[in-house]
Order: sequence, then C-alpha cells, then structure tokens
Amino acid sequence: MNGNIYTNDKNEIMFGFSCCGHYYHILLKDILYFESAGRKCILHTSESITTYSFYGKLGDVADTLSDYGFIRCHQSYLVSVAHATDYHKGYITVGGHPISVSEKYRRNIIDLFCDNQSTEYLTDKKNKTTGNNPIGVLVCISGQYKGSIIRIYSDITYEIGRDEKECEIVIRLPYVSRKHLSLTYRNDGTYEINDHSHNGTYLIHDDDRAEKLTADNIVPSGSVICFGDRSLQYRLI
Repeated sequence: MNGNIYTNDKNEIMFGFSCCGHYYHILLKDILYFESAGRKCILHTSESITTYSFYGKLGDVADTLSDYGFIRCHQSYLVSVAHATDYHKGYITVGGHPISVSEKYRRNIIDLFCDNQSTEYLTDKKNKTTGNNPIGVLVCISGQYKGSIIRIYSDITYEIGRDEKECEIVIRLPYVSRKHLSLTYRNDGTYEINDHSHNGTYLIHDDDRAEKLTADNIVPSGSVICFGDRSLQYRLI
C-alpha cells in the first residue's frame, strides 16, 4: 500500500506517500479529497493549484484514512468530512469543489448533513444553527458505533452525554453520564475537553495507556478519547 499516516514533531497528522522516486508528506488537514485515475490516485489540497499523484488503489487509501474523517462519496472519490460544506442535487461541495455522489454512497453523505446522523444514538443540533465552516471531526474508531462521524465547528462548545435536553451530541449508552463532557475545537487546531462525568473521560496514548482527564485539558488533533468504557473510542481530527 502506497500511503500511510503518522504524526510529526508538532503533533500534526500527516499523510505520506511515494511518487517518482520522491517521498511526500502532506498535512491531513490540508487534503480536500482523493480522486481515482486508472492505476493512480490524485490528491487534491486546499491550495487550489496543488495536486499530487501516486500509484495506488483508492480503496486502500480509504481503508487507511477510515479513522481520520474521510468518507467515500463515489467509486472514484474519497473526501474529507472537515472540508465538506454542502450536499445538493447529487453533488457534495468539498473546499468549494462540487463532487459527484453515486447512489451507492448517497445515504452516507446525506447523513452528514441531516439533524439526526447515521447512528440511532446520536443527534447533532448545534451544527445546523451556525454559519461557521466545519473544521473539526469526531470519528468513532471502535465500539458499538464504529464508523460514525460528527462534524465539529470551531470555537463552539459542545456538551456530550445521555441527556438530550442538556447535550448537543447525545450518546445513549449506560456508561455515558447524562452530561459527560464539554468539547471545544479551537482555532489553533487543538481541542479543549472538560470532564463532568462519574465514569471519567480518558485520553488513550500511543502505548495504550489511559490518562484520566479532568478540567481544562488541551489535546492535539489526532488524539483518541473514550467515555467511561474503553470499548467506545473516538479520534479527534
């Protein structure tokens, strides 16, 4: 597989790949979408004139990035949820570019833009009432709802828990408190987390060590957290 994920010295998530004898490192947050073209994949970035091509299968890239906020919308396209701003008449807008959505993937794309997203346990009310662009993504990477994606807007505090009246993001699971934690995506690309729960909110480190979070925790993009039970884990993108 040509393409892998790693973290640089600044705790920024990078996508690395080889092409024409060179190895490239692209910030994940700068990638808009991938396009399949024969035996190659074309990587499109937020710099409108900058694209990269490398040998590989789009399906393999999708597998590599499935826990990092990328979703298939077409047999030939893999898009960044963080840069997706609109869905209309069979096209999703990603970084200002209209990209075709095929019937096979249409349900997944529609779920990103509706009030009740693709999993039964989750509601997302605040995202529909702001004009801000979504630049953060919460991706479930393990547990009962693996694969679910929540778009997070910058400088807005989200309450997460079981209580639908108190929380913008509702997770109806027994080990999640009524008001479990508050989460804010900051303009510098980090997240602020404040735990209010009985069972705890934990930061999962690369060595699989779990660190219990309390108040005013600042964690970098790419961090993995869990709510009370390690079976349900989310990556902050």
